[in-house]
Amino acid sequence: MINNYFRKKIIILLLCLVIFLPSNCVKPKEGNKGNTLCIVEMFHAVWLNRGHFTQAYIELGDELDSNKVQFIQYYVESTADHPFPRLSCRESEDRMKYYMEDAGLPTIFFNGVLKIRGTPTGLKDDSFKARVDIVKEKMLENISIVNSYTSPIKISGSCLNIGSNTYQIDINVEALDNIEFNDLRLFIALTENNIPFVAINGTKIHPFVFREFIKPEEMKDKNGIEGIPITLSKTGDKHETSFSFDLNTELYKKELNIVAFVQDYTKKIILQGYGITLNNEINN
Repeated sequence: MINNYFRKKIIILLLCLVIFLPSNCVKPKEGNKGNTLCIVEMFHAVWLNRGHFTQAYIELGDELDSNKVQFIQYYVESTADHPFPRLSCRESEDRMKYYMEDAGLPTIFFNGVLKIRGTPTGLKDDSFKARVDIVKEKMLENISIVNSYTSPIKISGSCLNIGSNTYQIDINVEALDNIEFNDLRLFIALTENNIPFVAINGTKIHPFVFREFIKPEEMKDKNGIEGIPITLSKTGDKHETSFSFDLNTELYKKELNIVAFVQDYTKKIILQGYGITLNNEINN
């Protein structure tokens, strides 16, 4: 049992801000209701010859429980992939700048704090499979750390087709404990999985590609990376977000998923996440 949750979590997470953790791989274990769902965000580029990172993403996406981990891949500095299927976008660039000043690629963040950057050098086996395996191992270590903590909030939600290409999204956030974070934002990311596109670096299938941050109509002129401000302070506090949006089915054609998560915008710590798979009617 963890007492004084926030103080210990922040200290431990900040101590873990290293490129790689010790290499004793531990797969995420099943947790109790309220355990933190890990949001894994990777920043990549179509010109970057690091296909083993994408392959690691694909394999872990198949292997891990979506109730414990959700993946987002942001393509940046990749305007050469225009006009279709447009893997990159302005919000991806802005999200990268929010996290990093030096823009090292590829970089993977785990709930906004832990991170991996680059593949370790000096491997005895420098084969493609060996590089995929070491990235997976390091990712699993970080996911396991995140999943070992109990989140102070709970997220639930739905996204329903209410006609043609219009969808109704409802996201509910509830405080399970007193909240000591003062700059909470709700992010609703749309991702598209398994996009076929032969990139400059030879990658042919692109997993969990970030498409856009979905937001209410009244926020249409605001930058999506600023999120939807929410206020939670004590146990039992709730925030409900409900609005409709139009889906660009001309551009988004594959497996669509919504990843909703609450992040302290100042400290960059993601407290909890939630995944919603859109129905297959619009995926064909």
